[in-house]
Amino acid sequence: MAADNEAPAASSANDSRPSGDNKNAANNNGSENRRNPRHDHRKPGKGRSEKGRGEWGREKGDKRKKNDEFKEFKRRKLNKKGDSADGESSNNPFSKDEIAAEERRPKRKVAVMIGYAGTGYKGMQVNGNEKTIEADLFKAFVAASAISKANADDPKKSSLVRCARTDKGVHAAGNVISLKLIIEDEDIVDKINAELPEQIRIWGIQRTNNAFSCYQTCDSRWYEYLMPSYCLLPPHPESFLGQKLVELAKEHGVEDELASRMEDVKDFWSDVEEKEIKPILARLDPETKAAVLERVHVMDDEEVAARKEAAKETEESAPAEEKPASETPAGEAAEQTTEPEAQQSGLVLESHKPKNRELGPVDFALRDIKAAYVAAKRRYRVSTERLNRLQEALNKYNGTKNFHNYTVQKSFFDPSAKRHIKSFVVNPNPIIINDTEWLSLKVHGQSFMMHQIRKMVGLASLIVRCGTPMERINESYQNQKMAIPKAPGLGLLLERPVFHNYNRKATESLGKEAIDFDKYEEKIQAFKDKQIYTRIFSVEEKDNSFHMFFNQIDQFKTNHFLWLTAGGMKAAEIARDTTGEKVQQDVDKQLGDEDEEDPEGGEAARATPSTSSSSIHVVEPAVKMSAQALNKIAPNSPSRQNPSELETSIAQALYDLESNTSDLKVALRPLQIVSAREIEVGHGKKAIVIFVPVPSLQGFHRVQQRLTRELEKKFSDRHVLILASRRILPRPKRSARSRNTQKQKRPRSRTLTAVHDAILEDLTYPVEIVGKRVRTKEDGSKLLKVILDEKERGGVDYRLDTYSEVYRRLTGRNVNFEFPQSGPADY
Repeated sequence: MAADNEAPAASSANDSRPSGDNKNAANNNGSENRRNPRHDHRKPGKGRSEKGRGEWGREKGDKRKKNDEFKEFKRRKLNKKGDSADGESSNNPFSKDEIAAEERRPKRKVAVMIGYAGTGYKGMQVNGNEKTIEADLFKAFVAASAISKANADDPKKSSLVRCARTDKGVHAAGNVISLKLIIEDEDIVDKINAELPEQIRIWGIQRTNNAFSCYQTCDSRWYEYLMPSYCLLPPHPESFLGQKLVELAKEHGVEDELASRMEDVKDFWSDVEEKEIKPILARLDPETKAAVLERVHVMDDEEVAARKEAAKETEESAPAEEKPASETPAGEAAEQTTEPEAQQSGLVLESHKPKNRELGPVDFALRDIKAAYVAAKRRYRVSTERLNRLQEALNKYNGTKNFHNYTVQKSFFDPSAKRHIKSFVVNPNPIIINDTEWLSLKVHGQSFMMHQIRKMVGLASLIVRCGTPMERINESYQNQKMAIPKAPGLGLLLERPVFHNYNRKATESLGKEAIDFDKYEEKIQAFKDKQIYTRIFSVEEKDNSFHMFFNQIDQFKTNHFLWLTAGGMKAAEIARDTTGEKVQQDVDKQLGDEDEEDPEGGEAARATPSTSSSSIHVVEPAVKMSAQALNKIAPNSPSRQNPSELETSIAQALYDLESNTSDLKVALRPLQIVSAREIEVGHGKKAIVIFVPVPSLQGFHRVQQRLTRELEKKFSDRHVLILASRRILPRPKRSARSRNTQKQKRPRSRTLTAVHDAILEDLTYPVEIVGKRVRTKEDGSKLLKVILDEKERGGVDYRLDTYSEVYRRLTGRNVNFEFPQSGPADY
């Protein structure tokens, strides 16, 4: 009865409200009174002033549009100046009227063959507001109308991908970028080159298929390294390393073997001392002479720091727009000194002023002596025997080897440390530039790690100049730390990438031309001579980079490099703690690698060094995996008891990232994997699929882009995909007995359709799927077409073939992933 008494009160309250637009409101006759008394305990209905669900939804706006705007906001992380973190302007440089007035023309996927001299640039890749090769290229594309004004604000809109990233100051005679360009104009190459500085050239533009990615389809790369032949001269007998070579050779009874390897250069240093150094010392008073002899073969930290700073300033102060070094008169640099000895030798060897004192007679005498040493080195001409020995050392690199000692932050057990070298050859015909003899070394390999080529050159040169047995190179592949110094980056240049498999497919089935640099060989050689080689030669002429590098090695008064002597690796042993971390940091610090970035060019993620100090035989990673790394495999997983080698490597990699990467530590700590497998995805390539517990999937998604990037560095040439480990429950039987005995209904998430849809979402994350449709072929087979969000095209278009093949292998169904031609509405 209480409910009956309350109903009229509700009615009278409602009678005073406006009737709204209801045309029958006048005759409503208290429709609000007709309520079921049993429903009075529920919340009261909405009043006329409140919004209905439909009205509220319409005012809220388009959900997809809001999601797109939020994703765009996240992708463009603006800095204080209003520019995005990846160097793209947040605003298009063209006005809306200019964009609207431009004629819309089709863009095609192409491979652009380029060459450049890296002097004055902060590397190849777009990097904030820094001056980079890609930034200048993109501006030239826009200026030449190869990229529309609507896409001028973001290289990702054109799907720009580079084949090989080069670092600051590194040159490339041939490199490739792939992107979508407007190539209707026949003279488009000339138009683009007209907008570029002389040290960047476009060799050609080749049409490719839409799925082409120069990074993924590149089979191998050629690099060239140039160095003066005097790098093969032995250390000075009075230097620390020179003395140790003789001392340990006597101790181990191999003096005759060492002498035979040094036969062709045995009189070099004695002749220099007699003809060049003694006349300088004869002019000095006894006190000055004694001080000079005490310091002449000692590495001066003050001088090293000053020269490094001067070289840094020289490099940073050389903008790309200025005339190249080949146009600079060779005598300009000589004005920096007025001493007769320096002028006669043609050297620029400055006496750097110490911070806390003035230069004295000892400083000037040391400068003259060091200038005489450098001049004598430059007059050296390498013998055939020495070149043959260098080639013998380079041959030791051929094949698949564990190059963990030839990079930074990689342990012996890291699978990505294994690289394949196809050939490494020194040109038997040196060239002479400005009285200095230069050697050309060319290496052909599938892929290279950070500093790998420079350390390979450094080790081979040291083996030859110190008369070290060739077996030492084989020892560098074993499970022991070897301190290998990296040769100067001045002489390194990317010769060209190779696309053998793609070229065969392009000519045989795609109807496209091959990506071939040979047709531009004449132009490339002229460019190398004018823009690259001349810069290398002139910088060495001024800074003496190679002389300083080997002189520092010779005067390094620790046992880091004593593996070059007859004492071998035992003589180079360094005290280490139980984890091996101390020796890793110590060696990196001594070699100048402690502040380097990640070996693959990403953010730092140091790998834990191996803890073994004596064993040099190969041990299966599964046996050596630590208990902490084993915890990265879920306890209820069958792989926990007997993990495969791949699962062991992934667990160890996750633990290393958690332990050594501060910004990933908290996110990775609770995450575990269930299993992992490799899947062939065609073209001889593989993908790694990591299965994780369903409850952990959201945690992986928070760091997935960064995590997959780090893992792909460790597992080179393989895409890494993270999928939830889901189980499909069978469809329940329809019999009455089964319905009676069934304890609970099968969850919708465990059905075959739901699991297959979830795999699609996991594969493409974080890219949104905006459409699907099924096409039935004439033979009755079905093909699923999945349409992805256009905004993320540049980040994943080279992975679409991998997505398709992995989905087919996991589900048995064919699927094509693609992006809309203009927008989702077209579908």
